[in-house]
Amino acid sequence: MIVLGFVATLFILYWLSREEAIESTMKQFELDVMSGNVSKIDIINDNRVRVYLSRIPTGPSYYFNIGSLGAFETALDNLQNELNISAENRVAVKYRTEVNML
Repeated sequence: MIVLGFVATLFILYWLSREEAIESTMKQFELDVMSGNVSKIDIINDNRVRVYLSRIPTGPSYYFNIGSLGAFETALDNLQNELNISAENRVAVKYRTEVNML
């Protein structure tokens, strides 16, 4: 009975910690920013970006990994500057730390 409880606990932890969005690329992100489809992003542990699209309100649509947080922030600023996106209309950025339970 204890083993069954342990297995059930592991399954629940796995289920809660899995990534529901699909993996994508920085290029797709840039295209979505250019078309005005990105409502916000979460930067997770300084190396993963979760992208939330305006047309999909329920959760992140996709994610991609970044090598350098500073380089990503600079690229995002440059892209939004090139597109003349005003400060109040820029992509909302939230920084989060997450721990994988498994």
